[in-house]
Amino acid sequence: MKAIELTINGEVYKLVAGFGFLREINSKAKVQLDDIKQEKKVGMTLYFASLIDGDVEALADVIDMLNKGQTPRLKRSDVEDYIVDDDTDIDALFKTVIDFLSQANVSKKAMETLRGTMDQSKANQ
Repeated sequence: MKAIELTINGEVYKLVAGFGFLREINSKAKVQLDDIKQEKKVGMTLYFASLIDGDVEALADVIDMLNKGQTPRLKRSDVEDYIVDDDTDIDALFKTVIDFLSQANVSKKAMETLRGTMDQSKANQ
């Protein structure tokens, strides 16, 4: 299981991409598949697209979900303060989180698919 560390206010926090993270992020959004009368969880796809688009609120959400169940536990306000701090390299933080999710087993296929779809969409414009 992949993990990275993030240092905020001198404290080291572990971010883990496991099944707990996968279940949490996927539960955030669902679509109804009318042809088979079933729901599909699409939270990961929506959040990853938002990360690639540079959505800082999605970044805070993903960091929060990656730290869930870890000790020490990040407070949401600390994540948000860290993101808005002028000393934080926001581009590097986005890159770190996206690269991490692109390598973790629970998310790398979804990231590959999403990037391929986005690249194809840009090529068609």
